[in-house]
Amino acid sequence: MADSGNFSEKRAHERFQITIEAEITFGGEGMECTAIDISKGGAKIRCKRDPFKNVVLSIAPFGELSGDIVWKDDEYVGIKFHGDQGRLPEIIETIVANARKR
Repeated sequence: MADSGNFSEKRAHERFQITIEAEITFGGEGMECTAIDISKGGAKIRCKRDPFKNVVLSIAPFGELSGDIVWKDDEYVGIKFHGDQGRLPEIIETIVANARKR
């Protein structure tokens, strides 16, 4: 994610201030939001909650691990796995063992 600093001098299209209720979808899930400004090239929106907070990490062939994104930095995010994941310790141990073989 890029910093939302001063991009005004880099914009290709004029932006228009608006306040319109909208919805974004990702991964088949929708979320209410508010469009704050819009241009021919994009839009700025405000969400009531972080759309990327609750995620599912899929690592084939090991399965899926659900968690929340707890930090973001440039192109990286940190995921905290949800509490009771049943086989989580076994899955992590297998993933680590396989990664070390490469």
